[in-house]
Amino acid sequence: LDIRQGFHRIRLTPEAEDLTTFRTRYGSFKYKVTPFGLTNGPATFQRFMNSILKECMDDYAVAFVDDILIYSETLEEHRQQ
Repeated sequence: LDIRQGFHRIRLTPEAEDLTTFRTRYGSFKYKVTPFGLTNGPATFQRFMNSILKECMDDYAVAFVDDILIYSETLEEHRQQ
């Protein structure tokens, strides 16, 4: 499974918003959610995914950044999970 726009599900603190400010000819703007390209963005998102999937992590699911792999030994077991 590929989580679309997963980074945009994580809100920034007001202090972090200020650090993402950029300026164009139309004015100044800042992100309110985690944009791609922040140094700690992938690690923060990985922690977020691990916390969501903690009950099934390593039993039948693995998360790597915005990708989730769901696995099982048999088709029947896969349907139950």
